[in-house]
Amino acid sequence: ARFEVFADQQQPGGRGGRHSGNPWRSRRRSITFTTVNNGDTTWIQTNAGTMTIGSFTNVGILRLVNNGDIKQTGAIQANTLAVSTTAGNIDLENTGNNVSVFTAIDTAVGGTVTFINDTPALTIDAVAADPDGCTSAVSGVTTSGGAISIYNGNTIAGTQGGTLTINQAINTGAAGATVVLVANGAVTQSATGVIIANALAVYDTTGDITLDQANVLGTSTTAGIFAAQDTGTGGNITFANQTAVTTELKIDTVSTLPASFKVPGNTVSGVTTNNGNAGTVTGSISIYNGNTIAGTKGGALTINQAINAGTNGGTAKAEGTVALVANGAVTQASTGVIIASALAVYVTAGDITLDQANVLGTSTTAGIFAAKD
Repeated sequence: ARFEVFADQQQPGGRGGRHSGNPWRSRRRSITFTTVNNGDTTWIQTNAGTMTIGSFTNVGILRLVNNGDIKQTGAIQANTLAVSTTAGNIDLENTGNNVSVFTAIDTAVGGTVTFINDTPALTIDAVAADPDGCTSAVSGVTTSGGAISIYNGNTIAGTQGGTLTINQAINTGAAGATVVLVANGAVTQSATGVIIANALAVYDTTGDITLDQANVLGTSTTAGIFAAQDTGTGGNITFANQTAVTTELKIDTVSTLPASFKVPGNTVSGVTTNNGNAGTVTGSISIYNGNTIAGTKGGALTINQAINAGTNGGTAKAEGTVALVANGAVTQASTGVIIASALAVYVTAGDITLDQANVLGTSTTAGIFAAKD
């Protein structure tokens, strides 16, 4: 079954039927639905103003469309959630949300998208238009210069989260903004699931972070910022910044994580694995801002915060390795030290200047360094 609701403030009261009959005309701004057999539901609010949704249970595809803020007071349990607005923010932060596929678009300049989810596997993907043509197709998560924050982790009490698979683009638009991803499972992307932003922070507590497609952080005039932490035992971090114009990439701090995500300190700083134990080697770290991939320009790589694949306080079986590729100068601040068993650097333009308190190897294992400029 499919149920469609139109809501505005043109008529008082009234509870009407389906879209094919009488659209719902109501002053009520909060609504609760339970469907059977995973039926699809579409809720369209036609006037400007906040849409506040209650609980949705056993929904197949849930489409929410508004011309203002979209908020919630109850949990959403749906296979697929597609959200769109032309004004305000999309703010869905109920820890009871259980959604397998999420997609959203906020075309308001500076409008943000924040989504908290708790499911073993969350996929960022595409949703087709409503069969009656009442809604447009929505793909990935897109804003016009507003931050995008997606949670499928376990840092919030009572949540377990899981993997995060990005099959369609996460794009903050030409103005650029920050993307925050939190997961308790592997974070991966397909070729169509690129990330376009000024800054990217990733926090993962299980599995690998593998973002090796044509991501674009920064512009020709503004450096991109990348920060990631993988606390999962042996979890690796791989990131590629495949820019089409010369762009600097900074390893730095992103301190604008939503407080509701409960990531320690609401901050991700540098790139850290440092997650091995007596039986497992700490995860390795690979960062690309080069031009060796066809069609990419890359640029300088500036390390302002630590790249740490160390021994987890000496408890890990061994340190991980670090690989850096750039098409510009590779430099580091005093706070941007590198800790690893081995370091490989490949640069096609500019100098390699890593002259701070780096630590390769341990008292019992020789460090390894290799570089080509």
